Amino acid sequence: MRPINYLPVAIAALAINSGGLAFAEFSETLEHKLTIALTESYEDDNVSKETGNGYTDSQKIVKEKISNKEVLDFLEEQNVITDEIKGWSIVVRTYEGEEQGFYLVKKGKDDINVSEYLYFNDGSDEVESYTETYAENDTTGTTKGKYALSSWGEFGLYYYDYEESQEILDLYVDGTYTFAVEYRIISNIDDDENTTYVENVTSISIVDTVGEIQNSGEFSSLISGSAKVGSGKAID
Repeated sequence: MRPINYLPVAIAALAINSGGLAFAEFSETLEHKLTIALTESYEDDNVSKETGNGYTDSQKIVKEKISNKEVLDFLEEQNVITDEIKGWSIVVRTYEGEEQGFYLVKKGKDDINVSEYLYFNDGSDEVESYTETYAENDTTGTTKGKYALSSWGEFGLYYYDYEESQEILDLYVDGTYTFAVEYRIISNIDDDENTTYVENVTSISIVDTVGEIQNSGEFSSLISGSAKVGSGKAID
């Protein structure tokens, strides 16, 4: 995940004035629920019918959804999940404005890191929006802001069987990737070093997507849809 590329002017000014500012970090690891809403489109079997003195051939496009459940089903088939999928959730964890990976979580069970299989990728070229406000009282100055980086991006599910030395599944979609963060800086006016900086990811999304599924290296079907996470909750 791309690190922050926008640091508020307030930080730079404080750093220069203090000769090197030391921040007290109060960010927490956040856990965000992932929502997968994809549609798979593939060719149905060819149907041939006799019609009088001739025949008619036809073929339809079949559409099926790929949601969290279908992804969990697949991971169960590959023995990543070793019990029933009921109760398991797919989450993304973030810390200090950066993605920390994909996990499967279930109450009473050890978390499973599935970053080897699920991923977001962002592009190198991006556009950015941001808003920042500053206010102070007799003792502290508070900067609050948010920014969103949008670029070409990719979401995917990939599984490679190392025992068989074979790619089992390669599902990926390209689209508009957006990564949004909120931050807060609280500085003591009389003590520059007594400054806190908190930043949290508020959303990650890839929308307006199109891609494909390959099974064992061969094209299988067309994919479209979205994958999103919203604001997270702090975890221990």
